[in-house]
Amino acid sequence: MNFHSAGYCRPVRFLATATLACPLVAGVCLLFPAAARATILITEINSNGTGGDFFEIYNSGGAGIDMTGWRWSDYDIAAGTSATGWAGASSFDGVVLAAGQVAVVGAGGNVTPPTPLWGSPAAATSFRSSWGLSAGVPILTWTGNGAGFGSGDGVVLYNAAGNVAASTIYRVAPLGNAIQQDSSTVPL
Repeated sequence: MNFHSAGYCRPVRFLATATLACPLVAGVCLLFPAAARATILITEINSNGTGGDFFEIYNSGGAGIDMTGWRWSDYDIAAGTSATGWAGASSFDGVVLAAGQVAVVGAGGNVTPPTPLWGSPAAATSFRSSWGLSAGVPILTWTGNGAGFGSGDGVVLYNAAGNVAASTIYRVAPLGNAIQQDSSTVPL
């Protein structure tokens, strides 16, 4: 029986670390963990910039995150059909994003392959030069079709399990759902 939906519990928040739920009929209090705080944040998106589209991610956690198996897509791919979503997202090349580290991802579409191919090490070098970035700024490389950002779009990050880890959408139209690895969906 779900006590919350049946109206038997009153949740109380304590320092955002746990929820205390007290069933009124049993007089017993149960402690439930609060929702996990996101550690990967999308902190910047640039669409139609002179040096190319990009987004920036930040590891706000206290430990490094292995990005192997993580994927990214734009809003249209994430909320698309079964041929898109997680399956159509581009995968990051293996890298560990250290605690407190910021990294840039140069974005663009590879449907009509440019030279150098978006997401490749050569494209990262070109992107670094276009934006005047120092060698100390990490640029994550990736493989896949990529995606360019339009005037009403967004970025969706999938973790290695295929679940949406973060999304930032700047779309005016109603939002859809992101398709995950197991074909389930999650609201954006």
